[in-house]
Amino acid sequence: MWDAAREFLHTQPGYISTKLHQSLSGDAQYQLINVAQWETPEAYQAATALMRETANLPRIEGVVPGPALYNVIRD
Repeated sequence: MWDAAREFLHTQPGYISTKLHQSLSGDAQYQLINVAQWETPEAYQAATALMRETANLPRIEGVVPGPALYNVIRD
């Protein structure tokens, strides 16, 4: 599902990159974390809204997405 979503999103205006991270600990609260970069919050919101409406991505049992926008505060 992640690959299909990435393939869709990378064609959208404002997309920069995305990377999927997996926890090294089996008891971490979040086992998978996707970090994506977009030119603007509006580009992200438009692309993900279009993806939800048109991409028809399969759902994965047990995976509950929790999308949110964040600012980098240290690098």
